[in-house]
Amino acid sequence: MSLILLLFAAGWAQDFGYVAIVQQAREAILAKDYKTAKTLLTAAEAAAPTSSSPLAEADLAKLHFFRGLVEWRSGDKDKAALDHWRRVLTISPQFEPDPALLPEIDAQDVLYALRGEVRNYDQFPTGLPDDAGDALIFIDGKRMAPEDMLIKGRHLVQIRCEGGEFAGSWYDYGPPPVDYLILCSGGVLGGKLDPKADKARIEAEKRKALADAKLAEKAKADADKKALADAKIAEKAKADEDKKAAADKALAAKSTDKAAAEKLAAEKLAAEKLAADAALAAKSGDKASADKLAADKVAAEKAAADKALAADKAAADKALAADKAAADKALAASTAKVTRPSGPNVPALVLMSAGGGLLIGGAAMNFTVVEPAYAAISEANAAPGSMSRDAATAWEGRFDIGRYSTMAMVGGGVALLGAGVVLQVIDAPVMILPNGIVVSGRW
Repeated sequence: MSLILLLFAAGWAQDFGYVAIVQQAREAILAKDYKTAKTLLTAAEAAAPTSSSPLAEADLAKLHFFRGLVEWRSGDKDKAALDHWRRVLTISPQFEPDPALLPEIDAQDVLYALRGEVRNYDQFPTGLPDDAGDALIFIDGKRMAPEDMLIKGRHLVQIRCEGGEFAGSWYDYGPPPVDYLILCSGGVLGGKLDPKADKARIEAEKRKALADAKLAEKAKADADKKALADAKIAEKAKADEDKKAAADKALAAKSTDKAAAEKLAAEKLAAEKLAADAALAAKSGDKASADKLAADKVAAEKAAADKALAADKAAADKALAADKAAADKALAASTAKVTRPSGPNVPALVLMSAGGGLLIGGAAMNFTVVEPAYAAISEANAAPGSMSRDAATAWEGRFDIGRYSTMAMVGGGVALLGAGVVLQVIDAPVMILPNGIVVSGRW
């Protein structure tokens, strides 16, 4: 019966995977069917390395926790159960028990005590390869570095190989495996390859060596091709440099010939200029006579022009003087000066008297009309019931008339008084001119 259950569990694991088998084992433990649970856990342990994805640390720890629980309930509490729980803490040092499965306080205390024991176990580096190519390596569901440490004991190693397929194996650390990637070739960690796997590995290594050789050959061919191209470029650069040097040399020679030609042309030009100067010197006597005749003619024409200009200017000055004398005579004839008679300035006195009278009248109006009306209005405002509306209106009218009359009289008096003062102070005779009448004098 156990064999049948084991075969059934293995087939079920292939269909549903490690996690589902562990869950079924939990349900069997809750149902106190410890025999079925033990069989399912054996199947789960066999299925874990064949998983097609990394298994989490907590799920892996449950396998040994459930095994220890089965032993605690139905088997050996003193050894087998404790050994399984040590494996739990080797995989997951901070594992917490499921209280639904392990409510007993004494069992929980045992598990916690084992945690301190396992923490003191030896630890070893993972020894993972520095370069695993495209392969990914997981230990207890985690990616780790070569220098990371593992507690001594059993751990699950899983590899996703370069082709994408998963391979796995349980491994007991101490010292790490020599070759993790052997799992991708069908081997086991810490063991030897079977002949078929070894042959496949050798063939793979041959194919890799051949590919590497072809790659090296291609790299060499590319390097040779590049070296040839560089040599051609260098050769072309040298040819261009030689060509440029030859062109520079030809240009220098041409420049020398040009300098000689320019010197010859300069000498020829100097000789021609010398001959021209000699011819000009020979003709200089005739040219001097002609120049003198022309200069005399110009001087005579200039003298005649200056004489005519002086005569025109004298005539213009004479005409201008005659016009100015006539204008002055007309101005003197048309100008009459009216002088102020000696003695008091009657108009000024009249204006000042009138202005003073208006100022006095304004003051009298203020004291006789405005002030009494203002006093009556103020009393009526202080005691509203003491005066009728008609009387108040009459007083307001009298106040307004008196105020405006006072302002008019004072303003007119100031204006007249000011005008009289101005006439008295200034000496301003009246001038009658052809174009109007003006007042002139001292201000």
